[in-house]
Amino acid sequence: MRWKGIILLAVIIGIVVVLSLLLTDIWLERQFESLGSAIVGAKVEIDDLDFSLFGLHMRWDSLQVTNPKNTMKNIITSGRTDFDLDLLPLLKKKFIVENIQMTNVTSGTDRSTDGKIDKKVKKEEAKPNILTKTIDRLQADIADAPAWQLDDFTKKVNVDSILKFLHITSPAKLDSLQNDLKTTYNQWDSTFAAVGWEQDFRYLESRVTAIKPAELRTLDGLQSAYTTLNQINDKVDSLEAFVTETRQGLASDLGATTAKVGMVDDWIKSDFQNALEQAKLPAINKENIARFIFGDKVISQATQILGMVNTVRSYSEKFKSDKPKKEKPPRFKGQTIYFTRQRSLPTLWIKNIELSGHTTRGLQIGGQLKHIVSNQKLINEPTNLDIHGQRSDGANISFLGEFNYLESPMENFALTLGKMPLDNLKLSSSPLLPNAIEKGTGDLEIKLDIGSESLAGGLEFIAGNINFDFGETPSEKPLDKTVRKILSSKSTLDLNVSLKSDNDNTVLGLDSNLDDLFANELKKIIGEEIQQARAKIEAEVDKQVTRRKKEFHTFVTAKTAALEAEMTKYENMLNEQKAQVEEKKKELEARIEEEKQKAKDSIQDEAKKRLKGLFD
Repeated sequence: MRWKGIILLAVIIGIVVVLSLLLTDIWLERQFESLGSAIVGAKVEIDDLDFSLFGLHMRWDSLQVTNPKNTMKNIITSGRTDFDLDLLPLLKKKFIVENIQMTNVTSGTDRSTDGKIDKKVKKEEAKPNILTKTIDRLQADIADAPAWQLDDFTKKVNVDSILKFLHITSPAKLDSLQNDLKTTYNQWDSTFAAVGWEQDFRYLESRVTAIKPAELRTLDGLQSAYTTLNQINDKVDSLEAFVTETRQGLASDLGATTAKVGMVDDWIKSDFQNALEQAKLPAINKENIARFIFGDKVISQATQILGMVNTVRSYSEKFKSDKPKKEKPPRFKGQTIYFTRQRSLPTLWIKNIELSGHTTRGLQIGGQLKHIVSNQKLINEPTNLDIHGQRSDGANISFLGEFNYLESPMENFALTLGKMPLDNLKLSSSPLLPNAIEKGTGDLEIKLDIGSESLAGGLEFIAGNINFDFGETPSEKPLDKTVRKILSSKSTLDLNVSLKSDNDNTVLGLDSNLDDLFANELKKIIGEEIQQARAKIEAEVDKQVTRRKKEFHTFVTAKTAALEAEMTKYENMLNEQKAQVEEKKKELEARIEEEKQKAKDSIQDEAKKRLKGLFD
């Protein structure tokens, strides 16, 4: 027994020594920083991490998480943090923590060094998903947005110089299409000329007409005529199959022709739009104004959030299974099959993190982060985040989040900011909203629900009692005066954003109470001149295209009608031939029955005569 106790003690000491060599403070600190940096996309730094294997105690003096959008700021920092690890799971390489209390948590603090990291290019690109597709479409939306030159709004539009350089492509496309259609039409003309159906139908008609059931007096003659009629009917059936097949081919070609003709209006519309782009005439409407003012900032924030969620998803996929890799044994060799225990523990599981601290603007915040785990399925719980905060002046914050990877990936977020001061806040980088808010308060509500194949979100921002800062010496340029006039007239600002996306399409909606005001005022500055310029450009496009379009449609209509008429003629001849054969069949069948009855009556009469002679 003593030896067994000594052996057990030696094993425990060996395990402690090995773990103490592997789990050094510096090694653990680097692992945590590397994993956190990969998820956030910027530096995550832990200072003075200390791990005591004998007490199974871990602590760090400070934590900094860089804001990836502004790498000289931190998203979150914390002061000294202490927690204990569970012993038995650690012996099985399981990192299990019951509770972590993080105090002095702050956000928005300045960094002494840049937190930017150089992202490594992955050799194997991940498969596109709803998040990456949405990000790509939103970024393409910004890239394709027109760059308005607002200084040009006060200049005269020289339409005559524009018209000299217009490149109208529709006429050339119409000529090319007409040549293609001529080839198709000529092929059908050749087909109809070669088939010789009219001669065939006339010949068959003459043969059917030549059969005169009323003049045939013998049953043999009638049956011979019936056989001939069946032969004619077989030829009619053969012609019918040919005519039907030809009709199907013609219908297919004419249908394709109709589709091609339908592109003509799109070509003309494209010519007009290209002409407007060459003229650089902005389309002043509510939708374009909203996108011009708020689109860049909204899309930038949305893509950053979606990118971080996608990173969390990708790491969840990597860590979701604790099963050993499947072996590929050599031929005729065995394979070890591992069975997962029903209640096995995940590799990493931080059951609860208690947060308390403040923001740089003095909000006292607190909350919980539950179930940071390498494999949610092993504990049957999603990861949940609940942060709330308040300040003495009534400003408040609430953030709820759920990362659910139990089945298909799902994330749900809800952020509410209430009664937030907006002092010196710049809402947009657009030249239509260049001024920061001097004072005011705002309420913000954001909701975002992300599934495996779709996502939907919305933002509502309401600012009240706002004044814009126009500087000590406001500009007297016409456009600047217009902007100042609009912003001075508004003490409130409403902005609504909607986002819907699936695997095929992404729709971003923007709407604010400034859109109509800006659109109306800008139209007053150059609206009438732009409308006149658009009308002149449209007239020039119409002048170059209308005559050619009319000639093209006349050509298509005439050729289509001619081919349809030719096809219909043969179909009518076929139907007439079938009716004639059917009618002649009925006549022959009636005459055959009549002759059969006569023969029967004649036999019966002859039999009666013979019977009568036997008894006379």
